Order: sequence, then C-alpha cells, then structure tokens
Amino acid sequence: MKIEKEVRYLISNKQYQNILKNTISLEGECDTLDITFGYSGFDSLEKYGFVCRIRKKKDKVVLEIKKKTTDGWLEQEAKVDTIDDGLNFFTFLNMTPYMYLYKKREIRKYKNLKIFIDKVELLGNYVEIEYQDCLNSIDELNEFKTKVGIKSLEEDLYGNIIKEKLNKDSIFKKNFQKNLNIIINKGGK
Repeated sequence: MKIEKEVRYLISNKQYQNILKNTISLEGECDTLDITFGYSGFDSLEKYGFVCRIRKKKDKVVLEIKKKTTDGWLEQEAKVDTIDDGLNFFTFLNMTPYMYLYKKREIRKYKNLKIFIDKVELLGNYVEIEYQDCLNSIDELNEFKTKVGIKSLEEDLYGNIIKEKLNKDSIFKKNFQKNLNIIINKGGK
C-alpha cells in the first residue's frame, strides 16, 4: 500500500508548454481509462471512505481501492487480465459503475515532484502534482507553480468536478452517460 498526496490545477496551453520546458519526462503520453464503482454512486467516497476502480493503462488492467485518509490517499491494486474481469468482480460485490475518466496522461518530474499532465475527455487539460516524496513539499510545490505560471486555485478531485458538471450541464450529462454506457457494454474503449 502506498500513500499519495496530490493537488490538481486546470491548465492553459501556455502553462502546458511551461511544464514541458521545466520538467523531465518519465513516461510519454498514453491512454488511461478509469471506471469507478461504489455502493452509493458519487456519494460513495463520502459515505464509505473509499472508492474502487478499474484502471486500464496501455496493456495493463488493475483493480484499485483508494481510501481517503488525513495524510492523503491510501491505494492498493491487484492486476486482472481484462476490463470485463474487473467489471464482473465489482458487480459481484453489488457495486455499480458511476463514473469513467478517459484521459491521455503524460508523467514528468520536477525535483521530487511527480507531474501528471492529463488531457481529460469532456473536461480539459489538468496538471496533477504528487508530492509525497518531498521533504520540503510546500516549497517545491510553490516553486514549480511559480515557474510554470499556475496562479489559479487548486481544483477538486476529478470525480467531484464531473459530479458538479452532471448536476449543472444537461448536454455534458447526456454525453457522459452515453460514453459510460458504451464503455461498460464494450468492456472498455
């Protein structure tokens, strides 16, 4: 099990270019699909303290449990052969899929920070910054934000951003539900 500490920001094309200039590539852009399951839909995290998901990245499929703690996120994963195996596993536990997140993700590094550039379907471009491996995390985080020009407030979790858009935007809701149904019925994209 590992603990993750992270923040995320919506970024512009200029900020994206600044991130590329000021970081080192760890992993090139690749497609990532997350399908999140719970007992109470978008209220699962708040109600139970954890969420479960299937993550497909390249040819690897894993089941993940993410649990929120006061120190960050505890995360545990187990490999499965296919998305359908994961769908069957969580369905057997009477969990239902309520969210998907399809993104093109690139992983980079700035000092001791892990930098994830996410081009998220239906949402836009974000940078997610993990800082659990830093001794002076606040200093490194602030230095990075200054170098790349991030002045905006921290964004919420992707799930909360999606939940809010589902509640406020009927076109987004229609597209999101259509895409989720396609993903579930086809066993991934």
